[in-house]
Amino acid sequence: MSVLQAELLRTRRSTPAYLLWVGPVVALLSVAGQLLVSRQRSWSSLLMWHVGYVTAFAAVLVALLVAFVERRERRSRGGGTGWRATRPSATRAARLVVLAGLSLVTSLLVFLPYAPAGMLLGFGAAPVGVLASAALLVWAGGLCWLVAATAAARLLGPWPVVGLGVVWQVVGGPCPRSPTHGGSCRRPGRCARCCR
Repeated sequence: MSVLQAELLRTRRSTPAYLLWVGPVVALLSVAGQLLVSRQRSWSSLLMWHVGYVTAFAAVLVALLVAFVERRERRSRGGGTGWRATRPSATRAARLVVLAGLSLVTSLLVFLPYAPAGMLLGFGAAPVGVLASAALLVWAGGLCWLVAATAAARLLGPWPVVGLGVVWQVVGGPCPRSPTHGGSCRRPGRCARCCR
């Protein structure tokens, strides 16, 4: 438990903690895009604007969180945990828990600001349950990448992981539904190479 408390203390007032505020900015840009581009004024049309975050930015944001934590650890030489009786596996586990928490808060801050925005725009009662479920699904879907990015950052360094995040997002974006995912592709002309 003390390892987790130490990791939380190191994360406080650090760049990953400030990256949480990317969430409301993404939500604001999505609402502005919906207002400027779409003529439909409904919750479903507003929620469609999260596709850009999920398919183009979520993995890159997780990679940035991981990169800044890895950079902090390398600069501080592990914060002194190498000289204390702390198992490296416990330190890594605590770091993963804190990164997963930061990722969850970021995901919630991307989705939940839609509730007051939609209510102010006159869309009616906010589907807070749908927004929270969507945030949890995006977060849960990114946990595998979070673990992989953390391991890659330890091996390659902080900044190549951001490049890997871009690659992860590009490879996963063109064809979200394939026969291996239990469905057929909705864009057969654009991604026939991966959906046969």
